[in-house]
Amino acid sequence: MARLTSLERESLLAELRRVFEAPQAEMLVNMLDRLVTYTRDGWVTREDFSELKQIVAEMSAAQRDLAQAQARTEEWVERLEAAVERLAQAQARTEERVER
Repeated sequence: MARLTSLERESLLAELRRVFEAPQAEMLVNMLDRLVTYTRDGWVTREDFSELKQIVAEMSAAQRDLAQAQARTEEWVERLEAAVERLAQAQARTEERVER
Protein backbone atom coordinates (compact mmCIF):
# COMPACT_ATOMS: atom_id res chain seq x y z
CA MET A 1 0.00 0.00 0.00
CA ALA A 2 1.58 3.29 -1.13
CA ARG A 3 1.60 6.08 1.41
CA LEU A 4 3.19 9.48 1.79
CA THR A 5 6.91 9.29 2.41
CA SER A 6 8.09 10.69 5.72
CA LEU A 7 9.65 13.62 3.84
CA GLU A 8 6.35 14.35 2.07
CA ARG A 9 4.50 14.03 5.37
CA GLU A 10 6.82 16.42 7.24
CA SER A 11 6.74 18.94 4.41
CA LEU A 12 2.94 18.94 4.33
CA LEU A 13 2.73 19.21 8.12
CA ALA A 14 5.06 22.21 8.10
CA GLU A 15 2.97 23.98 5.46
CA LEU A 16 -0.37 23.19 7.13
CA ARG A 17 0.87 24.29 10.59
CA ARG A 18 1.31 27.79 9.19
CA VAL A 19 -2.47 27.99 8.82
CA PHE A 20 -3.93 25.35 11.15
CA GLU A 21 -3.39 24.20 14.71
CA ALA A 22 -1.29 21.02 15.08
CA PRO A 23 -4.23 18.57 15.55
CA GLN A 24 -6.04 19.92 12.48
CA ALA A 25 -2.83 19.89 10.43
CA GLU A 26 -2.18 16.29 11.49
CA MET A 27 -5.75 15.30 10.57
CA LEU A 28 -5.40 16.93 7.13
CA VAL A 29 -2.11 15.15 6.49
CA ASN A 30 -3.72 11.84 7.49
CA MET A 31 -6.58 12.50 5.07
CA LEU A 32 -4.11 13.41 2.31
CA ASP A 33 -2.18 10.25 3.09
CA ARG A 34 -5.34 8.19 2.55
CA LEU A 35 -6.04 10.01 -0.69
CA VAL A 36 -2.50 9.32 -1.90
CA THR A 37 -2.95 5.66 -1.00
CA TYR A 38 -6.16 5.44 -3.01
CA THR A 39 -4.62 7.29 -5.92
CA ARG A 40 -1.43 5.29 -6.05
CA ASP A 41 -2.96 1.89 -5.32
CA GLY A 42 -6.46 1.74 -6.65
CA TRP A 43 -7.37 4.46 -9.07
CA VAL A 44 -6.89 4.42 -12.80
CA THR A 45 -4.05 6.65 -13.84
CA ARG A 46 -3.70 8.59 -17.05
CA GLU A 47 -1.14 6.06 -18.18
CA ASP A 48 -3.58 3.22 -17.44
CA PHE A 49 -6.28 4.96 -19.46
CA SER A 50 -3.90 5.65 -22.35
CA GLU A 51 -2.83 2.02 -22.33
CA LEU A 52 -6.46 0.93 -22.34
CA LYS A 53 -7.22 3.21 -25.30
CA GLN A 54 -4.26 1.71 -27.18
CA ILE A 55 -5.44 -1.83 -26.44
CA VAL A 56 -8.97 -0.98 -27.63
CA ALA A 57 -7.55 0.50 -30.84
CA GLU A 58 -5.45 -2.64 -31.42
CA MET A 59 -8.45 -4.88 -30.75
CA SER A 60 -10.55 -2.83 -33.16
CA ALA A 61 -7.92 -3.21 -35.87
CA ALA A 62 -7.68 -6.95 -35.18
CA GLN A 63 -11.46 -7.26 -35.39
CA ARG A 64 -11.46 -5.47 -38.77
CA ASP A 65 -8.75 -7.86 -39.98
CA LEU A 66 -10.76 -10.84 -38.77
CA ALA A 67 -13.90 -9.56 -40.47
CA GLN A 68 -11.99 -9.21 -43.75
CA ALA A 69 -10.51 -12.68 -43.36
CA GLN A 70 -13.96 -14.09 -42.63
CA ALA A 71 -15.37 -12.42 -45.73
CA ARG A 72 -12.56 -13.94 -47.82
CA THR A 73 -13.18 -17.35 -46.25
CA GLU A 74 -16.91 -17.16 -46.95
CA GLU A 75 -16.16 -16.21 -50.57
CA TRP A 76 -13.73 -19.13 -50.84
CA VAL A 77 -16.33 -21.53 -49.35
CA GLU A 78 -18.94 -20.32 -51.86
CA ARG A 79 -16.50 -20.95 -54.72
CA LEU A 80 -15.68 -24.38 -53.31
CA GLU A 81 -19.37 -25.26 -52.99
CA ALA A 82 -19.94 -24.16 -56.59
CA ALA A 83 -17.00 -26.30 -57.73
CA VAL A 84 -18.33 -29.31 -55.79
CA GLU A 85 -21.74 -28.78 -57.41
CA ARG A 86 -20.15 -28.67 -60.86
CA LEU A 87 -18.22 -31.85 -60.06
CA ALA A 88 -21.40 -33.57 -58.87
CA GLN A 89 -23.15 -32.59 -62.10
CA ALA A 90 -20.21 -33.80 -64.15
CA GLN A 91 -20.18 -37.09 -62.25
CA ALA A 92 -23.92 -37.49 -62.84
CA ARG A 93 -23.39 -36.92 -66.57
CA THR A 94 -20.50 -39.41 -66.56
CA GLU A 95 -22.60 -42.04 -64.79
CA GLU A 96 -25.39 -41.41 -67.27
CA ARG A 97 -23.04 -41.95 -70.19
CA VAL A 98 -21.61 -45.10 -68.61
CA GLU A 99 -25.13 -46.50 -68.19
CA ARG A 100 -25.90 -45.86 -71.82
